[in-house]
Amino acid sequence: MSIATLSLKEQLAETVTFLVIGAQKSGTTWLCDMMRKNPAVFIPDWKELHFFDKEENFAKGYSWYLDFFRGSRSATAVGEGTPNYFYNVCTAKEHRDWINRDVPARVKDHLPHAKFVLSLRDPVQRAISAYNHFVLRGNLSPKIKLRDCWDERGIRSAGKYHQQMAMWLEHFNLDRFHIIIYEDDIKPDDRKLPTMNALFDYVGVPRMETVPGLFESRNPRPDAALGHLNQLGFLRENRYGRKIRDRINGALPASIQSQLEVTVDPEDVDALKAFFDPHNRAFETMIGRDLPW
Repeated sequence: MSIATLSLKEQLAETVTFLVIGAQKSGTTWLCDMMRKNPAVFIPDWKELHFFDKEENFAKGYSWYLDFFRGSRSATAVGEGTPNYFYNVCTAKEHRDWINRDVPARVKDHLPHAKFVLSLRDPVQRAISAYNHFVLRGNLSPKIKLRDCWDERGIRSAGKYHQQMAMWLEHFNLDRFHIIIYEDDIKPDDRKLPTMNALFDYVGVPRMETVPGLFESRNPRPDAALGHLNQLGFLRENRYGRKIRDRINGALPASIQSQLEVTVDPEDVDALKAFFDPHNRAFETMIGRDLPW
């Protein structure tokens, strides 16, 4: 049967063969960039489509989503990466203010045969990275301490991996998930190529002897000033505010940027370690793998 004769929902199920579902701040951008280097893989240039987790996007319909995959007919593996898909269990405040979804059930209904790629990072470092991310974006003030906002925006709750995974396992078997641990599988240079080839095996495409850009540095210049500039109302409200903000930020020397870096209290780090330890042990048992955290 030609795919053109299928309903749009059926076309979606036939087109998308995998999803990179998370987790936030755990190397998913690098993974998607490297997967694109394989000619048998298709991932849209716009990495995070947020189709299954954002109601405004889901309401745009199947045609909107499928448009991102035009040109994928020659690819064997077709997918996208939205790290928010993994995050479904949250605090009451986050549920009220930020999310209201059950992504695994929605994915099961629309992509019943898809494979899932899950990259995870030490949840303590992931939480700190998420905190810095939201400060830089202006969602949180640079003056707020990590301990005072860690139950917002998934800073802590997204790192309770066994709870997030449990929701997915209500709908899919564990063998549908290719789990990558950042510290073991991505960070060491000697693991990068084996990690990518294991991933290519999983999504069903040929291995590569080399992957262009595999070892390129991905450390942008410091931009700590953005967290402060994004707090200024006149920049948020001015139609040229973003250009003004970026010009100011770009003109500041690294010495000034470093002085504006948000710092995390060591006591907060210790508290996060204690908080996540039982969650990490539960996740180890769930997936049958020792974790480096």
